[in-house]
Amino acid sequence: MGNQTVKQTWWPIICAIFYLSFIVFFYVGKKCNDKKWTTIGAVFLVLVGALFSMYEQFQNETWFKLLLATYWICGLVLARYSWNSYRKEGAWWPFFCAIFSLAFIVFFYIGKKSDNKKWQTFGIIYLVVFIALFASLALIPNELITILLTAYWVCGLVHSCISWKTYLREYQG
Repeated sequence: MGNQTVKQTWWPIICAIFYLSFIVFFYVGKKCNDKKWTTIGAVFLVLVGALFSMYEQFQNETWFKLLLATYWICGLVLARYSWNSYRKEGAWWPFFCAIFSLAFIVFFYIGKKSDNKKWQTFGIIYLVVFIALFASLALIPNELITILLTAYWVCGLVHSCISWKTYLREYQG
């Protein structure tokens, strides 16, 4: 029993460390019959495929290293959270999503849980801006992209934290 517990606790983290967090999401989604985690698993699977297909071309670029680090940290944090969710523990993931410029995940989640179209719309807006910013990294001058990414990050972080507090207060009692 003791070794079983250690194995179950650490395998999600080990998967995430090696960019395989999508395995954890698929597992938790299947075990909990929760499409949210299965969807997140599919997104992370596509993202890891896209990142590693671009690796050869952009491996020496600073923005690409930051993108890989962001994916890795988000995968690690969300893998741990999904596992805790599966085991019915804490909810600190929204803050980490926002820190790593993934505010759209927070808004999709609270919009879906509260059936609030405004938050779902913000999720779409943050996702479109996120994709547009990273798709245009090579086209926009470094100074401007730094300003745009910083503005996106600050807005997403502040907006996510405020909205999460409102969600907890109004919808979670």
